[in-house]
Amino acid sequence: MNIIPKAAALLAALSLLTTGCGFSGSNDAEQSRVIRSVNTASLPDSNAPASIPSDVSSTPAAEPSIPAAPEQATVTTSIPPPDHTQPEAIITLDWQEAKLPPQAEASAGMPADAETVSVQRIKDFGGIEITFYTLPGDADYVYAALRTTSALYSLGPAGTYNYRKEEDLNAAAVRVFKGIAIKITGGLGANSTLSSYYTIDKKGIPSGILQVDTGHTREADVDRDGSAEVVSAHGTPMAAYVYRWHDGHAEEAYLNDALQADSVVLRDDLIYEAADLGESAAEEYRLTSEGLNLQTP
Repeated sequence: MNIIPKAAALLAALSLLTTGCGFSGSNDAEQSRVIRSVNTASLPDSNAPASIPSDVSSTPAAEPSIPAAPEQATVTTSIPPPDHTQPEAIITLDWQEAKLPPQAEASAGMPADAETVSVQRIKDFGGIEITFYTLPGDADYVYAALRTTSALYSLGPAGTYNYRKEEDLNAAAVRVFKGIAIKITGGLGANSTLSSYYTIDKKGIPSGILQVDTGHTREADVDRDGSAEVVSAHGTPMAAYVYRWHDGHAEEAYLNDALQADSVVLRDDLIYEAADLGESAAEEYRLTSEGLNLQTP
């Protein structure tokens, strides 16, 4: 096969096609420059910064703000040191009206069948005598009678029959409640006595002002107001009472209840010690006209 003539014919055809389309060898460089110019203008410059629309602020957008957590408030409470110069709280007492002895009754004389136990003369008290006696068939009580220079008065029971010995019975003048009274004491038991207090008016008539059956009694100015109160104590553990004169009559207060203590003891220095069973430590209290005041070291 003759290939050369066919190739020549193909080349000629291509040449005519190229000429007809406006492409020539002399214009290749210029066309190449135009194409590159157009293409270059239409392509973004990779090294240039991106354009920003005129209606958009050039300031970078702020990051969304997150509210800060509130600071935890620190509350500091200052506790002042104890001030021992300030008075302690007062424990008030529950004062109740106290018992009275039987009303003294005038008598023409001693009972005919009375058996006298003892007769005691009150010194420096106008010649007053107290007679203690028993009655036949009465195994309950020992009785007392008060004799002045002009009359005899029956005072009723002075103690129990089991304590009818002379040493178990006593009569004396005592200073109490801003005055002087006759105190008659008899026995009620091993740890208790019956104490009856009487005043004598200007006519020589006795009047009972207080009867105490809550233990052994004594007179002491426990509240330090210048006049003596009556105090009593009995039992194991010890029960303590105090008696005062208020608004024309005698009143009593039970200190164990006020102090919520099993045992309350009055010392010789007139300080009360309060303690509970099984506890060795005792609290000290001083009685005032307002109540009981805890004593601090």
